[in-house]
Amino acid sequence: MVVLDPMAPGRTLDFFTSSYRALKVRLYRSRPPTTTATSRTSPSAGARTSPRPCPVGSAFDDLVPIKPGQEPLTETHVDLSTALDPKGFGHVIAIIQPSRGPRPPARPS
Repeated sequence: MVVLDPMAPGRTLDFFTSSYRALKVRLYRSRPPTTTATSRTSPSAGARTSPRPCPVGSAFDDLVPIKPGQEPLTETHVDLSTALDPKGFGHVIAIIQPSRGPRPPARPS
């Protein structure tokens, strides 16, 4: 669980990645009672099953590109505003994973 600072300028989850091109991001609007129900639909840790449908309202399902940088780690900000109410408040279930394998290493020039 992550709690966002209500005084922060943006409503983002920040991820650090190395060598990936994009993140597959799925955001769902939630309310506290559905959050508990959703945790019951998740497969147990280590289970090799396909993800079950999330029983709450879908707000975003797309790829978020990762801007390549010179540093070994790249910070990517995932905007949660599409899943929050107009004032920027609410509960969000976020499922975020790399979209493809890592980028090939840069060749020395």
